[in-house]
Amino acid sequence: DVALQLQGQIVPDQQGSNEVRLKVDYANVGTLDAKDARLTLDKKILNVDVEIRSIQGPGLQPGDVTDNGDKLIIALPPMAPDQSRSIAMRLGLLSSPVLRAATSDAYTLTAQIDLAGDINLRNNRASTALILPREPLRLAASVDGDTLPRKADTTCRSEVWFQGRGEPFADVDIYVNDVNNVRIQPDADGRISDLRLTNLPAGRSQIWLNYAGTTARPGQVPVRQAVRLVVDDSLPVDPISLLLTDSQGRQFHPNTLGWASGGQIDQWPLQEGETYTIQIDTCVSDPNLRMNYVLKNVIVSSLYDDDGDGTYVGSFVYSRGVQSAAGTSADVGDAIALVVETGGVEHRFA
Repeated sequence: DVALQLQGQIVPDQQGSNEVRLKVDYANVGTLDAKDARLTLDKKILNVDVEIRSIQGPGLQPGDVTDNGDKLIIALPPMAPDQSRSIAMRLGLLSSPVLRAATSDAYTLTAQIDLAGDINLRNNRASTALILPREPLRLAASVDGDTLPRKADTTCRSEVWFQGRGEPFADVDIYVNDVNNVRIQPDADGRISDLRLTNLPAGRSQIWLNYAGTTARPGQVPVRQAVRLVVDDSLPVDPISLLLTDSQGRQFHPNTLGWASGGQIDQWPLQEGETYTIQIDTCVSDPNLRMNYVLKNVIVSSLYDDDGDGTYVGSFVYSRGVQSAAGTSADVGDAIALVVETGGVEHRFA
């Protein structure tokens, strides 16, 4: 009389695919030696042929595992009464076929031990539910004109565009703080694009997403699936649109979450002797608006809106000599500020 238990899970592997990990526990609960027992399980999981990566257990020999195309058959070593053993299996799944073949998030795998003369057939069969892991969710804010993700920013507008990724065609809920605003589905390639949220509340908010039917709170979700925003309609410029471009066309956007409260933006990755273009959108219509980029109160570049589209642009060559002449700080981030004058009021963002 041989009894069987089966446990399993599907986990991501290092090749970007998935791997089935199984643990088979079996025991001789009878009074006679168990000889010539065979363990059988399906070779197709989620309608996909698995790749045998390893099958290990006490007493198993290389020739004990047979692959007949549809099933894996393992010849078990003899066991005395009251003896128990375990087998650990690692079976590879190719991710793309799995995504096409899977019709649900769970798959039941059944294993069976066959032994001639077994007096109790009710305990030699076991099943386990294998849950196919979903693609990790990702979310970032976006702006026109570049493809850089925004994760922690300030904006003067209550309407913001977002992009992200998730499991193709899965239901995904979008939250603003703890309020579920809308439900979406990533496309066939898992992309979330052209997602626009309007009427965002003033002040600090967390915009985040989660798969429908799962429970989480704003502070519990991974950083990759959340965006922190401050909405402040009193600002003369839109910090989320700030963009630096070097002479090679490489672009960078510093996080601007602290701009509304006077906090400091992230370190700017400036390189000695490099030429940069700096640009930012305005939030006010003021033909007399003046904007300068400064290092320790020394004007390095003035920004202008030559075509009247609301985007102010300037350029400069970064030199540590300018910074050294302006102050003693060794931290480039401490030295940088954007000074905006509009309506007779000077605003300093640093």
